[in-house]
Amino acid sequence: MEPEQTLPQSPQSRVDPADLIYYGRMTPERFFAEAQRLGVDEQSLRDPAVYDRVLVSCLISVRAETAQELAAELNLPITPEQAENIARNSLVPDVLPGPAPLNPEERKLAVCLYSKAIMAAVTRQNCTITEEEARIGAEKMIRAGERGLTRIQKLARSAGCLLVLALLGSALVLSAATLVRASM
Repeated sequence: MEPEQTLPQSPQSRVDPADLIYYGRMTPERFFAEAQRLGVDEQSLRDPAVYDRVLVSCLISVRAETAQELAAELNLPITPEQAENIARNSLVPDVLPGPAPLNPEERKLAVCLYSKAIMAAVTRQNCTITEEEARIGAEKMIRAGERGLTRIQKLARSAGCLLVLALLGSALVLSAATLVRASM
């Protein structure tokens, strides 16, 4: 499991490593298939909590599948549970608020997989970085996933909620004032 392993440069390569950190494989078809797998009908998807649950589940399964395929191309042994744990880790803090810790073996796998994903993402942008820089970036991503939201991120999310509540409150006050004026 050395980060120096490279992807085979062949036309039959099926997986884009950058999909491990992007949402390239997330399609509406995959979303509705996941909803069906979870037993959620189309009417229930109108509930934001149900929609979010299906979306998160779909993101985890798509990223876990990508992790398994990328590991297979790199000849790295990975179990479905390890792939799912790595997928969860990759979604913190953007999608999942809580920490997603990895065991030492999963961490080694994740460093290899994230390094390849970072290299692919950088290549897409016509930039270059070294394998060492990609590995350092991968380790930082893993630590962020294991840590969860920082205090500042939690505060920012709370502030966002407070801002929305303040806007709704001011809209309600303006509506009430307009009604009072109209009734005079």
